[in-house]
Amino acid sequence: MRFLFFLATSFLSAMVWAGGYAGCLERVMFFQAYEIDALLPSGQSIGYRCLKWDPQREVCRNNQWKACEGDLEGNRCSFENFMSQINRNSPNPRQWPEYTSENKLDAKATALNCLKAYKATGRPIPDIAPFKIMKGGTVDYRVAVQELGRRVDNRWKALDVAAKEANKPAFAAFDATVDEIIRARRGDTGVLMYEAAKKTLEHDDNVTLKVEDLGTNPDPDERDPTKKEWKEVKWPETLSTAIEDGIPDAEKTVEGWVRSYIKNDPSSTTHRSMMKSFKGIVAGRKLCR
Repeated sequence: MRFLFFLATSFLSAMVWAGGYAGCLERVMFFQAYEIDALLPSGQSIGYRCLKWDPQREVCRNNQWKACEGDLEGNRCSFENFMSQINRNSPNPRQWPEYTSENKLDAKATALNCLKAYKATGRPIPDIAPFKIMKGGTVDYRVAVQELGRRVDNRWKALDVAAKEANKPAFAAFDATVDEIIRARRGDTGVLMYEAAKKTLEHDDNVTLKVEDLGTNPDPDERDPTKKEWKEVKWPETLSTAIEDGIPDAEKTVEGWVRSYIKNDPSSTTHRSMMKSFKGIVAGRKLCR
């Protein structure tokens, strides 16, 4: 049972690298953090790219970092400029942003426009290389996400009372985007695990699956009914129910199935760590905001 509680509290069922909607949301998240980082003039790091990256040693040669230069006042980068720095082949990022009635970036709608643009090209959404958007970044995206969260929290702590009040909406928008990323990552992968468990654990072993409804997949082009409604199995509750129902060797059956599923995904370790990184952002903000 301990293993399944660990699974639940660590979001370990989210094991696939963020593509699709989540991958686009993460681009929005980095831009929101870029704007927050600029609230104080000194010590900025988000939006910097390495001029000469050494792929063999995985270091920035001569520690040469350059701030994002764009179309806005003070050579600051617009959303479009920032997306082009993430990936110079980003498909027409000028068309991605959508804004609320308060003229604030709508993260969900913008991410869906990003997703639509990539689908039109037939190309997958590429991974974000931290050394292209964060001073000191390497190729370790997990570490970059952790640092991003710390950076945003530290900016909040450094603001005076008036600045905190004035900029609450920016931090709230960042927080909401992180929450939606977690939901999307859990939904994308959780539903796959749920469908697999239905076919074997529930059908063959008569284990009743206890499921958390994570809401609707916002991708308007998703027609597969098994992927439209995001779900995730609540493993501790599922095991408890199996024991109560008198399933023979319930703990061995359920935990064995979960371990086998995770083991058969070669990228599981990386993506379990990613979910911990995003969960760490949430924990950090609860401590300081």
